Amino acid sequence: MSTKVVDISEAYEAKEQLPVEKIKDKIGSECEKTIGFCTENNEKMTFSEFEKALWKLLSCIGILYIQLFLTSRHNKSDCSEWLNTGLYYIRRIPIAGKIKTVFGEVTYFRTYQVRKNKKAGGFYPSDMALGLTRDGFSPSVISQATRLAARVSFITSVKLFKYFYGWSPSIQSVETSVSGLGREAGGYMEVSEVPEGDGEVLIIEADGKATLTATDEELEKRRKKYKGMLSTA
Repeated sequence: MSTKVVDISEAYEAKEQLPVEKIKDKIGSECEKTIGFCTENNEKMTFSEFEKALWKLLSCIGILYIQLFLTSRHNKSDCSEWLNTGLYYIRRIPIAGKIKTVFGEVTYFRTYQVRKNKKAGGFYPSDMALGLTRDGFSPSVISQATRLAARVSFITSVKLFKYFYGWSPSIQSVETSVSGLGREAGGYMEVSEVPEGDGEVLIIEADGKATLTATDEELEKRRKKYKGMLSTA
């Protein structure tokens, strides 16, 4: 799934796993650069220009802080729980991964545990401990994108997300997240009653693709209610 993220210079792309201290140094350097940007050679800059450029600088710093956190957690990870079962072994070289956050795309490294029976595959213990999903999006991105999609069409939710953060998940990614998070909603709606004061008008957006909000069963519930209202009128 193609995803456009904020532009980041080569300085922010992790080609290999960096020590925690080196990431700290990069954060300090970028903070100093940002302070200089705010105080030097700004005589002809409008506030609009400043604000847009500042967001990009802060996004880059945010990416470095996330790299710092993920590297620190990886260094502290304990895989003994799975290794002691005798079913897994660890690949010695950490594998690079990417996670798309509200600040942009972050490259990080983590250990991969391989099932000794090769047909069974393996997993990333640190990803599991952190609650990161295989789709490559951070929990905040998933949450905010799906919340938007619950209110507006998928294409509009993507545009709104990009307006605020400078990038957005693809329409397909948002749709997949909504479908995954909403898979339990069908069972709830099947047993729930029609809300009191639900209204008498059902509006359907016919020219856009959005989150499914009414099943055939839901529509039938409302039709029965309104048929009863008409028969007593």
